[in-house]
Amino acid sequence: MATGIQAVGQLGVGKSIRNFTKALSFEEETQKFPKFGEVHVWSARLALRQGSGQVSTQNKFEVFYRSLSTDERKRAENFVHERDRNRFIMARGILRELLGYYLGMAPEQVCFSFGLNGKPYLAESSVGSGLEFNLSHAADSVVYAFANRTQVGIDIEPLSKGLAWRQLAPIVFSAREQEKLAEFPEDEKTEALLRGWTRKEALVKGCGLGLSLDLNAFDVPLGRLENPSLVWLSNKPADLWWLCPIDPIADFVAALTVNGAPPLRIVVDRYID
Repeated sequence: MATGIQAVGQLGVGKSIRNFTKALSFEEETQKFPKFGEVHVWSARLALRQGSGQVSTQNKFEVFYRSLSTDERKRAENFVHERDRNRFIMARGILRELLGYYLGMAPEQVCFSFGLNGKPYLAESSVGSGLEFNLSHAADSVVYAFANRTQVGIDIEPLSKGLAWRQLAPIVFSAREQEKLAEFPEDEKTEALLRGWTRKEALVKGCGLGLSLDLNAFDVPLGRLENPSLVWLSNKPADLWWLCPIDPIADFVAALTVNGAPPLRIVVDRYID
């Protein structure tokens, strides 16, 4: 399979915090939808406790639960551990609230369709909006990506110094990537592996193929990114993707991928209830 990696020029990155308990100004309200060439990235902590930056109140949790569809509630009940069940409900509830915010509808009115490998899309009733999205949650954190008529993929993993990178590298990396990993100092190999892993996960999620796409069949850069980097999943024009530098949550490695043309701007927001 043809594979290529290429870097491009500077990317505009805006950082802000939006609080959903505060009414938006007219300017914010009319400019909330992602412009073409712009990606909005949101992050949130999934914790039922008091504190700044947390989805903290029981009342809000109940609002999230009521916004879920029957199928989502069934999925929530399938979790064995209450902590995992609560995190799923909060992650889905926030997704619905953000989609409702962009589409101008109540969270419970948002309807989803799913691809063959489980990637969620907006149902036919909202397809005309052109809004594309993706999400990833790990441990007590979640991230979301939204774009205008452009497919996106996003992934996060917590930093773990005890990760068995020697065992994982041959599973997820190509021979070329394993050679690149070997060039990193010993104390940087775990983070380099996580960067590669999240980038591959974001790519397969973005294109909707999931793990049906062999992770070691294409190459990604393992070093830190300052600018968008081009990755070809195949020699087809539709398989051209851009890896973008983002760092929305402390102590996590994150990856954002955008299909087609490189994004001109990424707006990073933090969800606060």
